[in-house]
Amino acid sequence: MTGAAEQEAGREAQTVVIRQSDADVLHAIAIHTLLSAPRAAGALLDELHRAEIRADETVPDDVVGLGAWVTFLRGGQATTGPQRVQVVSPPDADPASGRVSVLSSLGAGLIGLRVGQSIAWPDRLGRAELLTVIDVSWPADRPHARATARRDAGGGCEGGSS
Repeated sequence: MTGAAEQEAGREAQTVVIRQSDADVLHAIAIHTLLSAPRAAGALLDELHRAEIRADETVPDDVVGLGAWVTFLRGGQATTGPQRVQVVSPPDADPASGRVSVLSSLGAGLIGLRVGQSIAWPDRLGRAELLTVIDVSWPADRPHARATARRDAGGGCEGGSS
């Protein structure tokens, strides 16, 4: 099976949920990089096409989105132990500090997954690799945190401004 076919088969078995605000940014990133990185941009556009796009305030905090810190296992084995990365837009990527681009194989594989979900996703070399999300945490200053806090406090999200 080719890397693209493995990616397709692995992702179709998963329910991928993406926040509307992330979908807008991801679409812009993919379109912007279509000529310079067509494979990565195409994978991201495919991801958006398959995803269930929801209003930000309806997506649980345990779903990986842009800016999330994700603790995950590779290969379904605890031999290497958990790893932790932050999924970010390409200009903010800094792999040495754990910030991976959503255009990278790892970033694209994690986006939209929920705690407890696993996926067979191709690595940089196209080999299938099992990724299992074990924790998702968010910076305190994330844009949709305010909407989630208002909803959790019973304030709802009417009015549209924060």
